[in-house]
Formats: sequence, structure tokens, C-alpha cells
Amino acid sequence: MGATVTTIVPPPVVVDPDAIGERIRRRRDQARLSTIETGRDLARMKWQLPYGEFLPFVRRLGIAPRTAQRAMRLAKAAADQARTREPVFCGRG
Repeated sequence: MGATVTTIVPPPVVVDPDAIGERIRRRRDQARLSTIETGRDLARMKWQLPYGEFLPFVRRLGIAPRTAQRAMRLAKAAADQARTREPVFCGRG
């Protein structure tokens, strides 16, 4: 039988939705910045490595090629946004 949410994370006595929402937003923003930085590094490596060596490099890192592609796309969108000052659309929601 699988674990339920309450067995994984016991509910606190009082839950403040605003505080939890702020923690979620902060972690989401940190994750987005980390993804942008990773995408920049991946793009640098793609440019630097000889043809045919980038995908093996990505796989050695344990990153799926599609995930690497999304990170590089997000980094490019962030760079474009910085130049044009338009909001960056990062996917769903």
C-alpha cells in the first residue's frame, strides 16, 4: 500500500497559506534562476565542444537531452528579455 501525503509530511497544527505560498514562490524563482544558469553553461559547452560530443557530455551529467534543450531555451529567453525588457514566458502557468 502506498504512503499518503499525511504520512510523508505530517500536517502542522496551524497552516498559514500565505507563508507556504511565499515559500513555494521563492523556491520556484530559485529553481528558475538555477535553470537559466544551467542553460547558459550548457550553451557554452555546446559551442565549445567538437561536433558530436555535446549529447554524450549532457548524458554523462545525467541530464536528458530534452531537459538540456529546455534549459538552453529558457536561458536564451532570459537573455532576450534582458535586452528588450519584455516578460519571459517560461511555460505553463
